Amino acid sequence: MPYRIKKGSGAKPWKIYNKDTGKLVGSSTSKKKAEASVRARLGGAHGWKGTWNR
Repeated sequence: MPYRIKKGSGAKPWKIYNKDTGKLVGSSTSKKKAEASVRARLGGAHGWKGTWNR
């Protein structure tokens, strides 16, 4: 998995980092939402299109 989730501080403490570049790519209010964001990012990288793209 090319993403890493770490807990930080602030209004959206769950930070999503790209493992390859080390850059912050997103943040979420809960760990569950951060994990869902990572799954969506991975799906998008493999050609998945959400229902909003139809």
